Amino acid sequence: MNVIKFLLIAVMLLGSILFCSQDAMAEEVELSGKELKTKSVAEVATLYQIDANKYAEKVGQTIGVRVKTTDTFQLLHDNYGAEPSVVKEIAVQMQTENGQTATTKETTTKTSTKSSAVEKQYNFIPITIALLLLYVFSFVLSRFKVIGYALHKKIWNWLLLGFFLASAILGCLLVLRISNGIIIPLPFNMLYWHVEAGIAMTAISIFHIMWHWKYFTALVKRKKIATIK
Repeated sequence: MNVIKFLLIAVMLLGSILFCSQDAMAEEVELSGKELKTKSVAEVATLYQIDANKYAEKVGQTIGVRVKTTDTFQLLHDNYGAEPSVVKEIAVQMQTENGQTATTKETTTKTSTKSSAVEKQYNFIPITIALLLLYVFSFVLSRFKVIGYALHKKIWNWLLLGFFLASAILGCLLVLRISNGIIIPLPFNMLYWHVEAGIAMTAISIFHIMWHWKYFTALVKRKKIATIK
């Protein structure tokens, strides 16, 4: 009986040691899709305790482009269509191959969203204020005859054209990627700069409408008269 008790105790101790060692090796990675986009390839590799260079190579093979460890998943998603769920599966698979275990949980609650890393925000107010100040400065220069009023308008017309082309071209490239799977690699975040250029274009469009306000009001009046008749 004593021998049996001793063997049972030994088995229980051995089991608890193995269980504890497995718990020590296991790392619980709580990473939502939004959180993943704010991180670089190297940062995600560190979280999953895998080799960053090999991870970058496998992600690159999946999306068909060369990926650097310093690339953020926001850039890879917006420019090359790298889905967070896919890149997380690659990380988990590599971790499993390394003999590690991980439990990846989706954090969808408001609390986890608040605690996640701050995502890149669009600069609507700063861009609008900066362009307004520049417009006022340019207008004042034209009023004091430092530059001609025609030059003042020409400057803003060229800026409107430039931001329009930037927003339109980047928008077309995004459509080609999303709808047709045609990826044109660029060294910056296409979606981010498409929106930023669109904000600038919208602000300058307001200045342009102000120049031709009489034309637009007259056009509306003509439509009202035509409707009455």
